[in-house]
Amino acid sequence: FSIAAMRYLVIARGLAIRLGVLSSFKFVYVGQFFNLVLPSTIGGDAVRGWIMWKSGIDGRATALSIVLD
Repeated sequence: FSIAAMRYLVIARGLAIRLGVLSSFKFVYVGQFFNLVLPSTIGGDAVRGWIMWKSGIDGRATALSIVLD
């Protein structure tokens, strides 16, 4: 389990986002993939936020968790 995914899991749980270990791993690595593919580093965060929002997680909590990460 990677340190980045664990860090994001701790941040999400601190914001009362119900997130599992596998979901945390998936969201972090999808975001990192798009950070490599898209021309700017903010693209991966935007994709991660969109995927989390489409999964049913509150938009405000998602945005705050990404900013804190």
